[in-house]
Amino acid sequence: MKVDLIKEENGFSFIEVVIALAILAIMVVGMVSVFSLGVLGTAGGGISNKAVALAQDKMEEILNKPFPQVATTNWTQFPEYSNYEYKIDVASDSHGYAELREVTVSVRWTTEEGTQRVYDVKCIIHSQ
Repeated sequence: MKVDLIKEENGFSFIEVVIALAILAIMVVGMVSVFSLGVLGTAGGGISNKAVALAQDKMEEILNKPFPQVATTNWTQFPEYSNYEYKIDVASDSHGYAELREVTVSVRWTTEEGTQRVYDVKCIIHSQ
């Protein structure tokens, strides 16, 4: 009588587990790097959104002033936001019409990398 001593193997070998962990580690590192870039992009967008909101608010202030009081200013720091400055440029006799003025509100700020950015809002106002 012949007896077969064949063992059934269940599970994974050590090499298979090590290879699977290496592949998983590579995938996780790739996903983390993509995630960190997304977070940085979102943070930068928040700063830009703040500049847009500040420029639009300043333009609203100008639009609520009487026509003769709208004037050019130098760079001025926003009191509540130390990283942002604004400047107002008023072009009189805009487009050949004395009753029109082109107003530009510029907001500038410095990014975390040290790069200076500027956002402009333009509007043409009419004397009433």
